[in-house]
Amino acid sequence: MRAGLLVAAFLPALLHAQTVPTPPTVTPDRTLIVVNGEAVKGDVYVRRLQVLPNVGRMMENRYVAATPGYLAMQQIVNEILIWQLATEKGVAPTAAAVDAELAKRLERAPELKEAFRLLGLTEDDLKHEIKIELAEFALTTMGVNVTDQEVEGYYRAHPDQFSVPKRLVLRIIAVADEAAQRKVDGELAAGKSFADVARSLSVDPSARDGGMLGEIPFDGLGDQAKSALQNATKGSVSSWVPGSIVRVKFFVEDLKPAETIPLDADQKVAIRRQLMLDKGQVRNNLPKMLAEFRKKARIEWQNTPFDRQLKQMFEQGG
Repeated sequence: MRAGLLVAAFLPALLHAQTVPTPPTVTPDRTLIVVNGEAVKGDVYVRRLQVLPNVGRMMENRYVAATPGYLAMQQIVNEILIWQLATEKGVAPTAAAVDAELAKRLERAPELKEAFRLLGLTEDDLKHEIKIELAEFALTTMGVNVTDQEVEGYYRAHPDQFSVPKRLVLRIIAVADEAAQRKVDGELAAGKSFADVARSLSVDPSARDGGMLGEIPFDGLGDQAKSALQNATKGSVSSWVPGSIVRVKFFVEDLKPAETIPLDADQKVAIRRQLMLDKGQVRNNLPKMLAEFRKKARIEWQNTPFDRQLKQMFEQGG
């Protein structure tokens, strides 16, 4: 998994931990944790991390078991080869292009740099991630051109991809029986807020947040919930919706109508990029190019635990 994907996977959790300091570097003699007086040093951690069993990754729709050390080394080697191949082909991105892409991403998601910091990574790590992504894109799309007319034509031909469905921002109260249902109705009728009633009476895990479910696409609701919320307005409370275990009542915090995503500059860039990739994957077989480049690579083995697996990868061109 590349660093950017890792950040994407953990970003929500990381953003709830913004006061956490940057993790210090793991050195061989550094104590990482102490369990009942027994210290775990950095060298033990790194050694176990390299050869940890029962780990692997999906490759070409199949799960392949491999140690974390080998997977990391394989990724590092592949990134080096992608960059060298892009340089040989004359399509490697410039430092200015990398900086421009970094600025764009931070403008769209300012929290990205903080998320990297919380993972113990730096801005240079983020730039490296971008550099390899741009190189891979450039190799895949060599010789490919997409016109403005193609972009606009794709947009018109795929309206479903550029529409946002009707959405409801919902709170929920869930109860297990009729007695609890009557109590909820009584408290709401007495003027108590839906959120407060949810906190005190709902059995749904959302109770601690006042029953807040967040933004839900209307089409993603079950049939009975759809029926109860079909004509809902902002601030309205639904009738009770029966279920097999609990019965629920909804409060409409907000209602967002269906809308069409406009074909603005950002959308044009996204469409052009996708069309270039679609064309490029037909024109330029990057996995094949990389396999051939890997076979020609001059490797100086250093007697690591991963040599055997890496040699096998190079022999197979994989």
